[in-house]
Amino acid sequence: MIIDPAVRININKVVAKRFSTRAYNNCNDFAVRCAKTNNYQNMNKIVKDITIGKLAEIYAHKILYPFYPMLTLPDFTIYPKGKKSFSADLSCTLNDITTDLSVKAQDINQAEKHGESWTFAKHDKSLYIPNPNHFAVFVVVDIYNRICKLAAIVSVDKLNEQQLFGEMNVLWLRETKKCVYMRDLEDKYK
Repeated sequence: MIIDPAVRININKVVAKRFSTRAYNNCNDFAVRCAKTNNYQNMNKIVKDITIGKLAEIYAHKILYPFYPMLTLPDFTIYPKGKKSFSADLSCTLNDITTDLSVKAQDINQAEKHGESWTFAKHDKSLYIPNPNHFAVFVVVDIYNRICKLAAIVSVDKLNEQQLFGEMNVLWLRETKKCVYMRDLEDKYK
């Protein structure tokens, strides 16, 4: 597990938590409604991806709330196609300082197949605006065993400065996505 010192929180062990059937059902129901609204072609994959992403947000909120007591809850708003929000998944304002947390999830099966990695939309402008209080929270989700695990929390500014946004291994995603690989984070945060 990698925790960027700029985050200023003390998590010193791997944090893995089980999620409830209720949390799974709420996230899956949201994913189904979201996918139907946007008419995605591969509904099963999209529903699974959205479910995993929401589970990761709920998990991140649970483990980070003790450090950020004003942390916002995950957003369950369904946005129209093309109107996706690129604001931080979670945020907290304390003493006039806003900390933005972008939660990124990866399915454990994909992690085992391709290595731990997390994707970002290339056109997400928030990634390019310098902000010392914007962090990426990287989570691995095991949907079948109902476990979320924190892999890393790192400064988005540092991801840019250290050129850690890499090319996607999956060729057809290279036009629209970029990726952060755990192996690269481990090299930079030794």
